[in-house]
Amino acid sequence: KAAIDNLRSFGIATVVASGNNGWKDSISTPGCVSSAVTVAASTDTDAIASFSNIYPQIDLLAPGVDVVSSVPGGGVESREGTSMATPHVSGFAALLMQQGITNPAAIEAAMKQFATDRGSTGRDDSFGFGLINPRATLRGLGLAR
Repeated sequence: KAAIDNLRSFGIATVVASGNNGWKDSISTPGCVSSAVTVAASTDTDAIASFSNIYPQIDLLAPGVDVVSSVPGGGVESREGTSMATPHVSGFAALLMQQGITNPAAIEAAMKQFATDRGSTGRDDSFGFGLINPRATLRGLGLAR
């Protein structure tokens, strides 16, 4: 918590994975730190992945099943996990920074505001604010057509 809070005080948004234990009543560290953006994994149908830890700390959902990734030694393979979902959100945060939104709280607020709602209406423990939606966010912020 101290490390993540320290990073945030220096203007660095921290995006973390919720974990892959399939826990429905707990979340692993550092996902439990409220100042981090905690990411759960979605399936190809935008449902919560069965392995994804969920709890009130979930902020956003991102693709985490059948994600093509580079692998050690070269080449690519299809992988799954909340660690596959988290780079989608980190990259999205970097895109927002490139567009001039550099405050971690503003980055997080923008991603949450324009996320595609999943599950019950509004924020919930399984999907957080929903599936990241870069296009809707950039349009909503007036940064794209």
